[in-house]
Amino acid sequence: MRRFFYQHHFVIFAVMLFCGTLPAASNALAAGAQEAAATVNLNTADAPALESVRGIGPALASRIIEYRDQNGPFQTLDQLKSVKGIGEAKFEKIKDQLSL
Repeated sequence: MRRFFYQHHFVIFAVMLFCGTLPAASNALAAGAQEAAATVNLNTADAPALESVRGIGPALASRIIEYRDQNGPFQTLDQLKSVKGIGEAKFEKIKDQLSL
């Protein structure tokens, strides 16, 4: 009887583990795919699109557009560090949300 009890609980535990982690893993993969697809193009984005990037507000979005208008399209993401207000720390925080 005791053996049946432990086997029964093991099966329940295994089912709960399988059902609990499989949806979480698929949700994480889906979220990662959405993040990758949801980058903002530095060379075509308007101010509202730039402001959708976490860490870029209205003033910084305006400076990015001004820099782009004066210097032409960005050739690399690193070039963004030339915009006043974007240092190494800010760049590291926003670079994964941007594309060219």
